[in-house]
Amino acid sequence: MTAIFRPVPHPVLDAHAVAFFARQLATITLTETQALALCDIFEGHLAYADASWLLERPMADQIRARAEEDPHHGERWGVDFAALAELCESWHPAQAFAVLNAIERYWISAEDDAVCTVGLVRGPAADVAPIPALPQAPGTA
Repeated sequence: MTAIFRPVPHPVLDAHAVAFFARQLATITLTETQALALCDIFEGHLAYADASWLLERPMADQIRARAEEDPHHGERWGVDFAALAELCESWHPAQAFAVLNAIERYWISAEDDAVCTVGLVRGPAADVAPIPALPQAPGTA
C-alpha cells in the first residue's frame, strides 16, 4: 500500500504564500472577461502544483492550444486569445504561478464576485480583502 502524502499546514509558510501570491497578482492587470476566460481554460488544472509545468507547458501555449481546438472559444468571452496568450507570455513565472493559484481558488470559492475575491481582477472585493502584509521576523521592525 502506498502512503499518500498530505502536507501539514504551516501557519508561517501559509502566511508568506498568501502575501506572495497577493503581491504577484497586484502586478497584473486583467479585465473581468480575460480573468473569466483564463478560469475557463484552466478549470480543474492543478498544474501550478508542479513547478515544472511553468517551464514545460507555459500558460500561453495552453491558450493557443485551446484557440486551435475551438477557434470560436474566444468569442464566448469576447477575448482575443492571441492577445491573452501574449499577455501571459509577458509574465514572470512567479506571476503565472500566482494566477494559476488564484484560478484554483476561484473554482472553490462560493463568493458571487470570485474573480475579485481571489485577486484576478481588482474591484469591490479588493477593498474588503486588502493585500496582506508579509509577516515580520521576531525582533525586526
